[in-house]
Amino acid sequence: MNLVFFNMLFEMGTLGLLNLLTYLEQNGYPAKHVYLVKKQEETDEELDSILSFVQQEEPDLIGFSLMTFNFYRTRRLTVEIKKRFPRIPIVWGGIHPTFEPEESIQYADYVCIGEGEEPLLELVRALDQGLPTHSIRNLWSKQDGRVTRNDLRPLIQNLDDYPFPRLCWERTYCLDEAQIKRFSHELYRRYVQYGGTMYDIMVSRGCPYSCSYCCNSLLRGLYKDKGKYVRYRSIGNVMEELQHARNEFPYVDMINIQDDGFASAPEEYLKEFSEVYRKDMGLPIRLRIIPTMISETKVRYLSDAKTLVAVLGIQSSNRINEEIFHRRVSSEKLIAVTKLLKKYNIVGQYDLITQNPYETEQDMVEICETLAQIPKPYQLVMFPLAMFPNTPLRATAIEDGIPVNEEDGYATTYGSYPIRFPYLHQLQQVSPYTPKILIHFFLRHRHRTIVRKLFALYHRYVYAAIDWIRFKIMKNTKWVNWTKRIIFLPNSLLSHFRRSPARGSLP
Repeated sequence: MNLVFFNMLFEMGTLGLLNLLTYLEQNGYPAKHVYLVKKQEETDEELDSILSFVQQEEPDLIGFSLMTFNFYRTRRLTVEIKKRFPRIPIVWGGIHPTFEPEESIQYADYVCIGEGEEPLLELVRALDQGLPTHSIRNLWSKQDGRVTRNDLRPLIQNLDDYPFPRLCWERTYCLDEAQIKRFSHELYRRYVQYGGTMYDIMVSRGCPYSCSYCCNSLLRGLYKDKGKYVRYRSIGNVMEELQHARNEFPYVDMINIQDDGFASAPEEYLKEFSEVYRKDMGLPIRLRIIPTMISETKVRYLSDAKTLVAVLGIQSSNRINEEIFHRRVSSEKLIAVTKLLKKYNIVGQYDLITQNPYETEQDMVEICETLAQIPKPYQLVMFPLAMFPNTPLRATAIEDGIPVNEEDGYATTYGSYPIRFPYLHQLQQVSPYTPKILIHFFLRHRHRTIVRKLFALYHRYVYAAIDWIRFKIMKNTKWVNWTKRIIFLPNSLLSHFRRSPARGSLP
């Protein structure tokens, strides 16, 4: 079997397709992996290169891995390939085909829904052996215009039974300068985030939350009664991958744990991870935290494991989080967790959803007040709200009469809803760099013309300068680490002073 898979995601560090291809190779079906790292539609010259690559390889199966953002590009490439090579079967997989299988099966011959390791291997074996493919679980198939919709198999429970993702340099390619080129460390570092100095890893699958705007709200429903949803790899298995990464990518100096729920693991798991990681790896870590499933003990273990940055979702006001997003976490709990992170010298990155049609002025004011209480330093990342297809949020918005643009969730700019309170939106932007007393001043007197003018100057010059410096620092993981050490130096010295027996503290 000659297999070609196109990775449509515009961030090269993504892991989903790489997991599948590593599993295929382990089972005797090596495949060619082509990164099409683009946000915009391919040019005519790039399209010609892709079609020439397909003609040269003469694959028995072509696969596309895509998110909703990549739908239009994937649709165009699929249509063009079908025009030139109508007999080559095409399979789509990823979160968008899982969300929108009816839409996806209009263009692909097969659509993979949910976890793809077993169904993809079964499909490849069936094609290789000339066996029927219409009854493979997790796959929808289209043959002679008739669509067969199969049920899902149970969730994978023992993640250690499946190989961790390994990049095969000899069979990996990348679209570069309108040409499909054989992969190299130079190309990898050109397109991957932070020049390849940060290694992405998934330690678990599933998320404890089911937020109304997120894919997990759909996946939990699809996999109801099909096994435990949140699952973890063993520490030994995780460390095996990290040691492989250190050998494969000697320039890595930071580990990015992408899981939604890694820090939601039991305390015993995080304790073991901290002990083993600190001893065998020791690189700084970036990870994600769910505020309702964290404790001081867990934060201490994460700090001991050299956690540098913890990502936490604030998202919106208490009312919006509770009633609209189905995130049952109070601002008081959020603030308490941010103080824990500061106590243990972990930089917080706080995510905020903006351009939300449900937000009132009072919601925006509440968010500003919450941001003012978060201990500095911290990072704030603001995402426009996307009404992704088939999410509970999109259905609710349509039911409530909110205009949902058909582009919402499909465009790389996320949603298209306008900013309704620009002054408060900008005040949220400047919060990480602005003293609490100043935020309250700008908030309290926001209806006075002179204050608005003062704030406009502050936003244009002070905020812009600081944010430019932050942007430069964030492009280099070593600079991030040194900046953290400088920022937390007073806190570290104070902790050392408190622990010192010479000062009368407990030994």
